[in-house]
Amino acid sequence: MEIFEKEINARGLSLKPDFLASKMDAIATQSVSVNDILNCILSRDLRAVATSKFSNLNVSSMREFSEPVLFQVISVLNIAQPSAKQMVPGLRPALLQLKLTDGQNKYVAIALEDIPKLSVSTAPGTKLLLKCCIIRKGKFLLSKENAQVLGGQVRELMEQWKTQKDLRERKRACAADQEDPPPVFTDFEPTQKCSQSCNQVNSTIPKACKPETSRPKTGKPSVRKATPSKKPSMTKKKDINDASKQAKGHHVKSTDKKSRKAQCESQKTGKKEEKERSNLSKPKRFPRGSKKTDSSTL
Repeated sequence: MEIFEKEINARGLSLKPDFLASKMDAIATQSVSVNDILNCILSRDLRAVATSKFSNLNVSSMREFSEPVLFQVISVLNIAQPSAKQMVPGLRPALLQLKLTDGQNKYVAIALEDIPKLSVSTAPGTKLLLKCCIIRKGKFLLSKENAQVLGGQVRELMEQWKTQKDLRERKRACAADQEDPPPVFTDFEPTQKCSQSCNQVNSTIPKACKPETSRPKTGKPSVRKATPSKKPSMTKKKDINDASKQAKGHHVKSTDKKSRKAQCESQKTGKKEEKERSNLSKPKRFPRGSKKTDSSTL
């Protein structure tokens, strides 16, 4: 019996005592070999048959394990694809994430490369044998050298997996049917109402926005008139201040001119009055030959 247990452990299994007790008579008579028991286990749920080899070890602190261990696949996802396409087989790029169990505990493994017989379509219950596997942050890193798919089908797990797969496909089909399809293309046929509405729209457009009609080209090249560029608001304020200053200066100059004119006029009137006064004070003189002599005096 001890030899049989060692052979089973060398194959990566740690069987429960209840299962061994049921096979005790066949093992004692050597009517059942180790290969027969392994083939029987491939078609059984590992959670009902085996126990964990890592029950006394903390996997998160481990770096690797050298002994072979038999695991059972729970699910396989392609985490390199969106969640809606993680169960679709044949998509690239592919990075498979596996959920495994050794009969007692659950583990996570990542396939770093393509492994034969391992894909998204791998059904739950499939047995996977790992040898000398590297562990990083509690996750098993799988490769062709340390992973081997042994196969096996568990009828109960297979039926559940198929029903879930059918439900997912139906949901996708229903979601595709519910999406609104694009409208059917129809040729444009202008009608009277359409032409009237177009005319109304054109009438509301300002003249500056309407495109210029094509003009016949002449011999002389067309020269565009330079439009004065609008100055920013700061220059406008400066111009207004300068204009106000100029207006004030002009007003001062005009008042100075008026005062000067008034002074000149007052001086002229004063000179005239002085001349008139001097003329009145002087005796009148007659020119020679102009004075008449009376005949009586002669």
